[in-house]
Amino acid sequence: MPPTVPGIVRTTGVTATSISLAWTASSPGCCPVTSYDIWYQAVGSTYPILTNISAATAYTIPGLQPNTAYEIQVRARDGVGHVSAYSAMLTVSTTGVSTSVVATTGGNSPPLVCWATYRVMSRWPGGFTAEVTVENGYAAVTGWKVGFGLAAGQSVTQAWNATFTPASSAAVFTNLPRNGSVPRGGKVTFGILGTWTGSKPVPAGMSFTNAPCAMRS
Repeated sequence: MPPTVPGIVRTTGVTATSISLAWTASSPGCCPVTSYDIWYQAVGSTYPILTNISAATAYTIPGLQPNTAYEIQVRARDGVGHVSAYSAMLTVSTTGVSTSVVATTGGNSPPLVCWATYRVMSRWPGGFTAEVTVENGYAAVTGWKVGFGLAAGQSVTQAWNATFTPASSAAVFTNLPRNGSVPRGGKVTFGILGTWTGSKPVPAGMSFTNAPCAMRS
């Protein structure tokens, strides 16, 4: 059972380059709330930013552009991977234009973002298995692709719960008929069997349906 949705996000301070936020804490579901995801982007942008913070219920977003309106949402996360729905959208401008705040009641959907985890499950001289999990942070999709680069000397020879297209420097994984539908907040998990020479680094980044993912350790 996930945490409840955070209370309405409000501003506590605005400058030309920062917005300070506060919200009412989410109630835990099965497990204590351990952190919050802060999603924000300039209005009209297609490049959202996601920041994960501690369980504090206040945060200052730094490094913003002056005279710019931003959309902001918050969601709660517990220690076993459950996440709440996003809060209602907050729209606020940095100084130089109107600093009025508008909180919608519907929780407008942000552009597609995702989070990816790559775990090496086993390794031996010349080979390895790994598990990839990608969490869909926005719109439901029907049909997905996950792509990431391969280090020199690495190759993928087999996958389960996905089909794959190998290449010398990258691999693209595609859903099977049974697992192509992923709701917002849903997860995709598949496994790979590969070979390596030299080193076995974890990918620096991944994409999900052509959107960049934030990597988690």
